[in-house]
Amino acid sequence: MLAVPYNWDDYKEYDKNKTTIEVKVSSDKNQDDYNVVKQIQNIDMQILLFIPNINKIRININGSEILYQKQTKEKNTVVLKKFIDNHLKTEEFFGVFTRVIEKALKEDDVEKDIDLAIAIPDNSDNFQSQHLLFSSNFRRRLPSV
Repeated sequence: MLAVPYNWDDYKEYDKNKTTIEVKVSSDKNQDDYNVVKQIQNIDMQILLFIPNINKIRININGSEILYQKQTKEKNTVVLKKFIDNHLKTEEFFGVFTRVIEKALKEDDVEKDIDLAIAIPDNSDNFQSQHLLFSSNFRRRLPSV
């Protein structure tokens, strides 16, 4: 349902230093069990582990606010928090380890780096391989405009 965005003329002006995405949802798209509002309310906050330049995702739905927050405590310790209307609902701790493999692949005659990251839940006493979170990011050069 979120795959087909379009522009509208009555948009709001937001802080130019932040990325803001506004989603208008028609009532007919919000009827089934997997509607747009439920999808947005149930974002997996662990995606923040592997998005390097995003530390907060703030969602406002009809006056209620959901805030997902990432904090790096120590070199490899990351804390994820979920707040609903300024009340802490969830807090998770992870060990996150990264490595860059320089010039690991070649694409269009250009050598590219690979970013690797692995996240292990802090409560790893009961750690099993299905709890392992892994990300691989191939650095790509954006075409010049």
